[in-house]
Amino acid sequence: MNKNRRKRLVVEALKNRAEIRGLIGQYDAAIMEYNLVLRLVTRNEWSTRIDIMLRISGLLVAGKSDLIGARKLIDKVRVMSNTKKYSALDARISNMLGIICRRENRYDRSQKYFQRALAIYTRLKDNAGIGAVLSNIALLAFTRGDYDKALLNYNKCLVMEHHLQDLVSLSVTFGNIGLVYQAKGDYDKALQYYKKSLWAAEKSGYKMGIAMAFGNCGAVHENQRKYQEAIEYYKKSYTIAKELGAKRQVGIASGLLGRAFMKMNEYIQALKYLKIAIAVFRDLGDNKRIALAHTHLGITYTKLKRFANAMQHLQKAERIAKEYHDEATLATIKSAITDLKTLQNRQYT
Repeated sequence: MNKNRRKRLVVEALKNRAEIRGLIGQYDAAIMEYNLVLRLVTRNEWSTRIDIMLRISGLLVAGKSDLIGARKLIDKVRVMSNTKKYSALDARISNMLGIICRRENRYDRSQKYFQRALAIYTRLKDNAGIGAVLSNIALLAFTRGDYDKALLNYNKCLVMEHHLQDLVSLSVTFGNIGLVYQAKGDYDKALQYYKKSLWAAEKSGYKMGIAMAFGNCGAVHENQRKYQEAIEYYKKSYTIAKELGAKRQVGIASGLLGRAFMKMNEYIQALKYLKIAIAVFRDLGDNKRIALAHTHLGITYTKLKRFANAMQHLQKAERIAKEYHDEATLATIKSAITDLKTLQNRQYT
């Protein structure tokens, strides 16, 4: 085997392994292996370099919340490629910029980027690209509270994914539709779609999808105040995520377990899992979820009548939520501080 062929095989193996690591939430490991690919390929292999840089950009957004780092990589790609208008690369960059703008709460700008990407992919008859952008348009609509538009676009995704026989994407889309129905308060419909998501993930061997589906099923049961059933699903999600080394899902499952145990008045277990969640999300830089975990810790300590600890965590949560203009979490924190002060006053009167 000659040297060039050996290098190509190594590059392909690293790319495939990095893609799998990204799918299961091992973002740091995936980025590290993609960077190894960049070291192996020459500067003349610009198409491979651009592909890898855009993959890293996506991981920086999804796994690290590093929007600045992602933008810098996209800017480098633009300079390297002298991107042609209406090309597949133009569509891919527009889609990535739409995702970044959505994370920055710049929703109108995000919509423009997504519409541009969709128009280009439609012109190129790229069904996979069309499906990816439709999913992002649906998520943007969901974020803005337009649930009907979100469902419309997610159902368009399903058509594309059935056509492509893409079970992994089907699992994700079924789960996303479940999230919309859950937000609408239709828990039966939500659970129906979460179970479809679980079916697609199990059939394709997509273990990260299985972990997410278990977590989503648990959330429905928690909303229905079936806390024991919720905990059973959350524990399954947590166990799979731990086995995969999927840090973000470990954090999500830990936060959900902590919240459910708190609601069941099992405060020691609640503290244990909420502290795990904070450690994970701090490492990932996910400030929104850090604030939420601190909020639930504050509520738990209030119930334990450890008021100083409670206020400490609620104030930490408040600082973070204010910095990121997280109004929903701020409202929860305000209510929790009021409850704390009320209980504290009763204690000393």
